[in-house]
Order: sequence, then C-alpha cells, then structure tokens
Amino acid sequence: RLLFLDSSSYRIHKQQLEWLRIQLADYKKRVLLFVHHPPLLCECLFMDECHPLQNIDEVWQTLDQLPQIKHIFCGHYHTEKTVLNNGKSIHLTPSTIFQIDTENPQFAIEHSKPGWRMIEWVGEKVQTYAEYL
Repeated sequence: RLLFLDSSSYRIHKQQLEWLRIQLADYKKRVLLFVHHPPLLCECLFMDECHPLQNIDEVWQTLDQLPQIKHIFCGHYHTEKTVLNNGKSIHLTPSTIFQIDTENPQFAIEHSKPGWRMIEWVGEKVQTYAEYL
C-alpha cells in the first residue's frame, strides 16, 4: 500500500493526519509514505533553517505513532540522504534539476546532475538508492 500526503502549503493539515490515522487504524501491513517535505529536520543547513515543514513537530508526532510506516520518501531538499529516527527511514530524494549543498548555511548548488530515487519493495524488504545522469 502506498500513501501520499500533500505538503504544498508547507504544512500537512490536521485533516490529512486524521485521514492517515483512519487509513491505518485496522491495517497491519507495511506501507510506504510519500510527501514532498521531510517530516524531520535532516541536517541540511540551508533547507532546515529556511524551508522546513512548518508543523514538523505535529506531523512527526503522528507518524511516530504509526508502526506500519517504516519508510517515508520525500523531495524538497534537493539532495540524496537517508535519516533514521525511531525505527523509521526518511529518504530524501535528489532533484531532477540541481542538488543543494547540505553543509552550507547559505543557498549553494552542490552540482547540477539530475537525480532520482529507485525503490524496490518485495514483501517486507525495501531497498532504495539514488541515481544520477
């Protein structure tokens, strides 16, 4: 099962979080969650400081209570990275345009190789990696 949340307003609204809880209330299998903004700060200096999800604490509190979600796939940060927190993997996916330097507190492009994330899901096993042109 694949589930998607809308963070285009830089927030995930309470109605969506409630919808997610309802979707998973009686569902025991693993799901993959997709959302544009990461639900945690990811040690990417410029993006964490200037462009994080605005209700990040509320969202993480909800996600942390849903054991069916072990893998969360995100974009927005224009970089490839996986952040582990409390048994969940937050996979940042590279941009198809340019990648942002994660160690610079100012906006800086690290490189302009287009990238994407491959996801292989068989049974309970999820393997994922990024590729670049």
